[in-house]
Amino acid sequence: MEVMDIAPLLRKGAETYRALLERHGNDLTLDIPDSLPPIFGSADMLLHVLSNLLSNANRYTRNGKISINATEENGVITVRLKDTGCGIKPELLSDIFERGVSDSGTGLGLSICKNAIESHSGTITVESVHGYGTEIVFSIPIHHDPEEGEQG
Repeated sequence: MEVMDIAPLLRKGAETYRALLERHGNDLTLDIPDSLPPIFGSADMLLHVLSNLLSNANRYTRNGKISINATEENGVITVRLKDTGCGIKPELLSDIFERGVSDSGTGLGLSICKNAIESHSGTITVESVHGYGTEIVFSIPIHHDPEEGEQG
């Protein structure tokens, strides 16, 4: 874990998936400002989270839209990944981050994402309407340099 700029990491990670998403007819849009403050995190873990989320969005979305939006508010970076896919069945929604819960996969990806985000002192949630799409939202606290808060 290190102090890092999450904006280029999100952009680069998303761009590596663009061709794969487009093969399924999906349009990827990014709204990730350069001005996001730094976080304390692991680039490898966060890229793995993004990879899992984009892979899921692509698996369940055909000829649709996938968007990634990142903002900073109240001391956290919030990343929203939204798709226009088939959504998550209501009976799975409350346990979707539990190991083994899945509609058609192994049920490991979202559990891994949850563990990774929580290891960054963050949170991850899901909203989905079956038949209309899914939005995964994760938030990670911005990094505060302890030396900046000291008085001399």
